[in-house]
Amino acid sequence: LRPLVTGRTARELDRLAAEELGFTSATLMESAGRGAWHALVSPAIASAWRPRDRDARVLVVCGKGHNAGDALVCARYLAIDGGVQIDVALLTPPDQLAGETALNLERLRRFHPSCRMVGGPNAALLRQTLCETRYDVVLDGALGIGIRGEVGPPYREAILELNLHRERFGVCVVAMDVPSGLDAD
Repeated sequence: LRPLVTGRTARELDRLAAEELGFTSATLMESAGRGAWHALVSPAIASAWRPRDRDARVLVVCGKGHNAGDALVCARYLAIDGGVQIDVALLTPPDQLAGETALNLERLRRFHPSCRMVGGPNAALLRQTLCETRYDVVLDGALGIGIRGEVGPPYREAILELNLHRERFGVCVVAMDVPSGLDAD
């Protein structure tokens, strides 16, 4: 069993990793994304989302922060592993992405040139994407442990759309930290 920690504890662990051990946020992001990938491709989980007869369709839903960067790293490892089609839906304009997150988007696009940018910074475009394509797995990198209080647009609407897609099609939705919108504390 792995312990669950509050958002406050996770933020403190990140701070200690940086200040006491010298880890950069980019290193922590790489580790989190690689860990999510490792869990996703484990036999017990992969059998729930990876079809045998075609490439898996993966949607990466990104906010602007480090949680999105974790999801993009995970997607890059899936691309390297092969057998996936990856779409990325940004819920914020690309120029508003955190530095490491923007870098990981660029890395994903270099490793997986057929990666498509879909949707856009509003829920209507995400809804259209979800109506046009049935995804096998959705990487939820919209919001992470930093959220407190009410979730505003376009995140609130995006979360509702993802929940509808999951319920309608039984899609495997994988949250990078916690499900988007959940206050980790």
